[in-house]
Amino acid sequence: MPTFKTDIDLQTNQLLNAVMHNLPVMPSNPLEGQMYYNTGKKTAYIWNGSYWAVWGGTSAGQEIKQFSFIIQNPIGKTGALLFRLYQSLTVLRIDSVITSGLEASFNIEHRSTANVPGTNITSTEIVAVETGTETTVFDTSDLIPDYWLYINIVNVSVTTGLPVEGGTGVIPGDGGTVGFLTITITCMTM
Repeated sequence: MPTFKTDIDLQTNQLLNAVMHNLPVMPSNPLEGQMYYNTGKKTAYIWNGSYWAVWGGTSAGQEIKQFSFIIQNPIGKTGALLFRLYQSLTVLRIDSVITSGLEASFNIEHRSTANVPGTNITSTEIVAVETGTETTVFDTSDLIPDYWLYINIVNVSVTTGLPVEGGTGVIPGDGGTVGFLTITITCMTM
């Protein structure tokens, strides 16, 4: 198979009968704009410089749905952001990132009712870091309509560069904005 070690200029000609790179897992060390097709999830992805974003639909014709949340001043041992599901979904990926100097661990519960604890989507806590975390392995990936998703923040700790109260690693509570936790849940309709 020929290997090209330079850019290829098609001079406005079409690329015919091309197939994306087929892989069962995401490529390591991607470059911005790189694409691949996940053979297990039947979904195409493009690297946006920060994480693998779903690109287009899926080959089976399902729709891609994304839920994004920004939690200002996340505090450990709190729950947040209940939302109700209105269709059957399969979780493809959970992306999370937190402000520099912080690290947060959280769970996402799938609940039959808003006020009753449910089942965590992952068996271990998801840890959000500054460089971003992509979670693609789930114990419960099928989400049921009329159920709720609940984000449970387990712990937030200071890693570097932020003031703490009494050297305990606790974020000061002076009313100012200390950080943001961003969570994006990417799903596919079933």
